[in-house]
Amino acid sequence: MNKDSIFKVLFYAALVTVLVLSLLPIEHPDVSPNDKVNHLIAYFSLMVLGYLAYKRYRFVTVGVIGWGIMIEILQGQTSYRMLSYADVLANSAGVVLGCAAIVIFQKFRQIQHH
Repeated sequence: MNKDSIFKVLFYAALVTVLVLSLLPIEHPDVSPNDKVNHLIAYFSLMVLGYLAYKRYRFVTVGVIGWGIMIEILQGQTSYRMLSYADVLANSAGVVLGCAAIVIFQKFRQIQHH
């Protein structure tokens, strides 16, 4: 199995993990700042893994943001979760930070290779 295949497996495993954890029944929704940090970290990780798997910046960015929106819509359809625009914002912020980290890493690698 090559490196790209490993990143694809990790990316899809992370997508499924986020989906399952996001749709599990909970008694009391967490609306603390820690919850938003968890969203930020999860979607940062999804963005970076997706980029490492596909090397297609825009495709992964749109896909991961769309994934977060879809999950929020699905949560709104359950009786035990709710759609949260704050979560969509935290998810999207994680994607943006992931994009920034990718750009910074690419620039750093370019400097090292010169």
